[in-house]
Amino acid sequence: MFGARSRGHDRKKRIWTSADVEDGEALTFVALESVTQRALEWLEDRECSPDLRRVLKGSRDSMLKKGKALSSGKGQSSMAWELMTNIRIFARMTPTGKVSVVESLMSQGLICAMVGDGGNDSGALRAAHVGMALSSATAATVVAPFTTNRGSVAPIADICREGRGALATSFAGYKFCVHYGLLNSSYKFVNYYYGTSQTMAANYFQDIGGFLSLSYAMTLAKPAPTLVGDRPTSSLFSVYTMASVLGMWFINIFCLQAVFVTVTSHEDYVRFPVHLVLITQWWKLSRNWENTCVFFVYSFQFFWSAVIFSFGHLFRLAWYQNAILFAFVSAAFGALSTMLLGSANGLTRVFHLALEPEDEHEPWTPTNPCPAMPYSLRLKVFATIVACMITSGVWEKVIVQGNIGAWVRNRCRRMSKHITVRL
Repeated sequence: MFGARSRGHDRKKRIWTSADVEDGEALTFVALESVTQRALEWLEDRECSPDLRRVLKGSRDSMLKKGKALSSGKGQSSMAWELMTNIRIFARMTPTGKVSVVESLMSQGLICAMVGDGGNDSGALRAAHVGMALSSATAATVVAPFTTNRGSVAPIADICREGRGALATSFAGYKFCVHYGLLNSSYKFVNYYYGTSQTMAANYFQDIGGFLSLSYAMTLAKPAPTLVGDRPTSSLFSVYTMASVLGMWFINIFCLQAVFVTVTSHEDYVRFPVHLVLITQWWKLSRNWENTCVFFVYSFQFFWSAVIFSFGHLFRLAWYQNAILFAFVSAAFGALSTMLLGSANGLTRVFHLALEPEDEHEPWTPTNPCPAMPYSLRLKVFATIVACMITSGVWEKVIVQGNIGAWVRNRCRRMSKHITVRL
């Protein structure tokens, strides 16, 4: 049912030999490549000594591509459990035996998929992380979450491709929401510091026209056409996820600081006289240079973050291939650029932007007017925002998703509880 070879017989086959003394009889065990149901049952009935476990653990670790195998560590374990990751072929297996093999592989931290075309595969299809039935006319389709009419295991690659794309899209939405909260809280702090407030129209534009529409559009990203050897992160607090969110947040905060230094140092700048406004009269707090800067910087950065987190990389198509997202972002950037660099109009007055002199609405009066932001200053603000967008794009594409990020991810995955078998 299974064979044994000595250590010196064939090193290329990764076969090891160890003597386990039981009842005075020396038994030789090796890393098997194929077993039958009877052979597996024989191995399950044999306990593995600690010394032999260390030998087999070295064999198992060398056969794994990433990470290190989970070992029983202490106590007794069966020979079947210790040799499970070394066996490549399980022949003449009963339905119960198939379930036992799947559960044994999963118990070692492996992500296990099962493909079957008959009712005798139903138990293993149900037990595995991913089960796919090869025919829609069998009982296996009742328990298998995926079914294909193709008589091939090739569709399992499509499942992985779609699943990785969906996971990457879910994490993109998660990062977008987290960054939205961080960015929103930062700009609220700036508003409180200067005693200003955005108009309700600005809040509707950013929250309804921005957050809700972009959150929906980002979910429409399609998976990449090919399956790559890498896999997306599955940790909400991994180095990859946190570096992507916090890195862009820090870049945006630095951009805001640069914009306010440029604006407040201008010779025509007049700080908003918040002390002249009653605390209950919040609608009078929006016509000023401070609010104008916050509106444009926050809106540009917010819409751009949806683009940043939708970079295709390996698992999804590029963001510009998402027609809905591309349309929303293009329309928003066009409107914001026109308002910032154009002349005052009805739309800028809806948002209470300081693009024209103001002396009619309190607290501004003819004796204490609010000057219009000059075009040259607005052009500097626009250039700073564009530089910020380029910097954040380089950070995400070159650093986080580039070679540096790949090196960090590989280092972190070696500490993961999940491992991948080299095929």
